[in-house]
Amino acid sequence: MRKKSLHYFLLLIFSILLSVFAPPGKAYATGAGGSAITTDVRYGLSGQTSSLVAQKESYYVTNTLSGAVSTLYNPFSYVYFDKSIFSPPVVSDVTLASGASSVNIIYSDPNYYIVKINYSRLDTGYAAIPIKATLKNSAVQNGETFHIPVKLFEAGKNPATDAPLASSNDQFVAKAYPVGIMSADTSTVANNNRKSEYISDDATNATNDRLSTDFVSSLFGYGYSGPANTANGGVSQVPSGTGAGMDKRKVEFKITLPATAVWDPSLPNNSNWTYNSTDRTITQIVDRGLSTVVQPPFSLKWDGNQPVTLAPTWTKIIMQQVTTLVNDDGTLDNSTRRSGELYYHVSYVRRIRIRKSLLGDKGNLVPRDADYKYNYLVSVDQFGGTRPQTASSVTFRMIEDEPQARSLLTGYELRVRPERFTATELAKLSHNKLIGSDNGTTWTTIATNITPVQVSNAADYRANSVSTTLATPPEYRYFRLVFDDDITISQFEEDAVGLIVQTQLTPATHTAFINDLNARANDVYWKLVRNFGRVRNAAGQELGYSLADAYLRNPYASMHLQNIGMSINGTSATSTVSVGGTIKITPRIWYNSILWDPRAAVNPKMVVVVDSDLAFDSVQPQMNANLFTVNPTPTVIPNYKGNVGKTAYEFELTGLTFPGSTVPGYGNYTQNRIDHLNFSFKPTAGMDGGPHEIKVILSWDNNTTAASSAAPGIIYSSDTADYLDTYDANNNGNTTDRLSTITYNYTFVPPQAMVLGKKVKLSTDSVYQTSIKADKGDILDYQVRVWNNTNDPVENIHVMDVFPYANDKFIVKDGSGNYLDRDSKIYPKAISGVTANNSKFDIYYSTDAPSATIEGNI
Repeated sequence: MRKKSLHYFLLLIFSILLSVFAPPGKAYATGAGGSAITTDVRYGLSGQTSSLVAQKESYYVTNTLSGAVSTLYNPFSYVYFDKSIFSPPVVSDVTLASGASSVNIIYSDPNYYIVKINYSRLDTGYAAIPIKATLKNSAVQNGETFHIPVKLFEAGKNPATDAPLASSNDQFVAKAYPVGIMSADTSTVANNNRKSEYISDDATNATNDRLSTDFVSSLFGYGYSGPANTANGGVSQVPSGTGAGMDKRKVEFKITLPATAVWDPSLPNNSNWTYNSTDRTITQIVDRGLSTVVQPPFSLKWDGNQPVTLAPTWTKIIMQQVTTLVNDDGTLDNSTRRSGELYYHVSYVRRIRIRKSLLGDKGNLVPRDADYKYNYLVSVDQFGGTRPQTASSVTFRMIEDEPQARSLLTGYELRVRPERFTATELAKLSHNKLIGSDNGTTWTTIATNITPVQVSNAADYRANSVSTTLATPPEYRYFRLVFDDDITISQFEEDAVGLIVQTQLTPATHTAFINDLNARANDVYWKLVRNFGRVRNAAGQELGYSLADAYLRNPYASMHLQNIGMSINGTSATSTVSVGGTIKITPRIWYNSILWDPRAAVNPKMVVVVDSDLAFDSVQPQMNANLFTVNPTPTVIPNYKGNVGKTAYEFELTGLTFPGSTVPGYGNYTQNRIDHLNFSFKPTAGMDGGPHEIKVILSWDNNTTAASSAAPGIIYSSDTADYLDTYDANNNGNTTDRLSTITYNYTFVPPQAMVLGKKVKLSTDSVYQTSIKADKGDILDYQVRVWNNTNDPVENIHVMDVFPYANDKFIVKDGSGNYLDRDSKIYPKAISGVTANNSKFDIYYSTDAPSATIEGNI
């Protein structure tokens, strides 16, 4: 063995590297004999038998040389894609492999897109170049054959005049989908809801329970191009990115009409349909072009017997649909037949409308005072359904208020927008009586001929007041304002006439409610004060109802943490970090409360517990409107709570206070209010490699061990998963408090002390690469680089390379501790010395057979 000192840090040693991109098939070295050159196009996937329309399919352009011809220099292929059926190819559709060096696309040919593949050389054996191509939607039909010609030319030949070395005209089969109703591939009948619409008085009969014979429904068929289902007659949705698979043929739609439908060919969109009175079907053949979804429109009338239900209930009308692709000769391709059901949903909305509301802008969290007055507006107008095209009107006789809790009537008012009525109807409003009843049968008169207060705008119409108050409030279960004659509203607009009813809970009712609330101080609890409003005709039949709710509630406040993600070096796509990286976590606090008085969190703080080798970088709010101010300088607690190797960073959340009433007396509902904080940390080199976690704890002192609480001054944790205060973060000696904790997980990858890289080039090239293709007789230069990736000197480093030889083994053990066979089949030899650019290295090289262990080679 020889030894030589070197004066360079860069080591140059020699070995052989085979290309990692071997083409499909096998390559053979041949000698003298007969010669043959072939070329063709074939599928890129083994076993593939068809090409899906609109999907980029993989093919191979193959070249085979055998016999006396061992090498072709600078040949080229022409691959021809028919413009009538293929989408334009692009250069990136071709993968440069097996000698291919460049690609050109020729778009000028009138009939073909020509892909020119240039080769630096083609050697004896088989070579394959991957190429992708896409059949255009609606250009071919399912099962149609098509061809992709290919020609191989010698260098310098003119494809327009010179004969190719080899050519082929390979045939392929197109795959396209049928058209049907898109649905899941289950036993449920394929179906599609074509339309859901509300109708009103002019679209129904006199009793509003049947569709009018004059009403026209505008509907559509439905067809989607997709794979045929096996469990029902529909088709499945085409996966995103795989193409529409659209067959070029036209589609026949055949729809069976409901028994209550009337076909009128003069209606809009009906002239293209053919009606068969025997089976009550309509048929149309549609040229869908490039439309993935086809929806041929049609219109229907009704025979007066089609039921319709009152909203919110829907009436479902079903129609059968069959779709079939039509061959060029006009015959149907029954193999493409798809079937299913079309739905039409319709619901009747009364044009007369009633709305009951608790007046005022103070909300429905009402004061708990015994003398609180509820002002309810029971409003009647003509504003239901769609706006009519012609004049319309609605008629009623009574407005009713129905408290669900025992109440006193303390005042009332009749309010009207005069422009909604004719002069006659406006005068009739003054002839009325206000009556009360406990059973809805026996009525007592409270007032008569109440004069309506006329207002001219929405604000005055909804004013929170009454014109009449009662010194001795009566107590009834029902209150009705009954007009002497039917009242007709002739204008289609909101807010026509309304009865304002001012009520107050009876003392007994109020006392019972408050006692119940006080008994449930540890619950998030409320008492509902619900009132119905109704409008009736002269016979007492209800024409509509509405309700308004108010709440007597226990005040409460709650919060918890929510994990909305972690990012490393600006991306959430990884959970791995190294030295120099930045981990950013974004915990957010989720608040909910109903309060009359503000409620402050006592000693609120966010505690971030990390490995001691994870250094704090910064904290900042993500939003400006936080309920607190964060102290950016944390209290740092090493070995937190006796946990060696864990450091806690405590951040004060100064002033964290839940807001109280914004309107005196009315509760403030803070619903799903969110505050964010962004914390950044950086790992240091001393951290152990592997998984780590960051725990974030939201801590405050006025918490509770209960899952919910309305106790005075308490803020409870609404965390339902990780809430136990296992660290005793609030320092009260209790680890069963309910706080809120979230955990972030990451993996630390420590820096490598030494980095080794190896590249190769031909001796005639100037740039080293990771891999190249070399031929017999080529001279190779190998380059090995060693980096010290630490800040400290490295001693006793060994860099080793072993040339391949027959039946050799890897010189590094696998995961099981074994030296696996290397399977080398070539025998390179060094033809020049080895050099290094660092004088501290000694170089040893040997022609002896290498040892099977690293130690044996040192």
